[in-house]
Amino acid sequence: MKSILKFELTRGVKSRFFALSLIFGCAMTVAGFAIEVLPYLDMYWFLVEKGSFSVPTLFRHWIGTDFGETMRKIFYGVIPLLVALPFADSFCTDCNGYIKNITLRVDKSKYLASKYFAVFTTGGLAVFIPLLVNLAVVALFLPAIAPIQTDGVYSIGKSTTFGGLFYSMPFLYVGLYLVIDFVYGGLIACLGLVSSLFIKSRLSVIVMPFILVEAFEMLCSAIYKPELAISNIIDPSKSIGYTPTWALFVYTIVLFLITFFPYFFWARKADTL
Repeated sequence: MKSILKFELTRGVKSRFFALSLIFGCAMTVAGFAIEVLPYLDMYWFLVEKGSFSVPTLFRHWIGTDFGETMRKIFYGVIPLLVALPFADSFCTDCNGYIKNITLRVDKSKYLASKYFAVFTTGGLAVFIPLLVNLAVVALFLPAIAPIQTDGVYSIGKSTTFGGLFYSMPFLYVGLYLVIDFVYGGLIACLGLVSSLFIKSRLSVIVMPFILVEAFEMLCSAIYKPELAISNIIDPSKSIGYTPTWALFVYTIVLFLITFFPYFFWARKADTL
């Protein structure tokens, strides 16, 4: 198990599509700060000295909690594509004879479990690394002053998921959402993995997580429950406002159930793979 897991992880991390996903993701997160915040820092500090502007801080302008940054909205909107690009289509490509060869040496169940873990990990890293890069870049320019709710510049309320944590221990809040976005990035990538059981086009497999997530977003809007959308659940800025904490945990369980078990048990029994 250890050898095949290491092999699949290496395949995923060394994939040129994983590198491409990171390049796009990091470019978006860094460009957002470079274009929308950095050129105006001198003006911000001038207004602070005049008493007409609250202090720009790391927690105000990190892409995860910068409510007004356009690039933040774009980044969180394309996450399903970024996480699927690295390795979600690998099972589809492996069906061209690779699986039969590898299962001559390794138990098929071990291969399938390792594949799931590798897709999950590369998908999670495709979100986690760009967010972490942005956090590091913003920290080079802005102080990490704890946010104050009465400033009126944050969309995060104490009644929202972990909202109180943002104002009492902001680094813990940021770290928590880095983990949450990693987990959801991995699970969304695995939507592509399970779809490869029925779709044999690599492009369609990569695009499928985006289609499924967008369809769910439209459903939430149609029933007037935008706070239940996945994009809002994983968004640290909480742009919608109230988000039920239960949805975070329920979605995690449901996404795991619908991605792992259909893929694992169907693929294990399929003699044609």
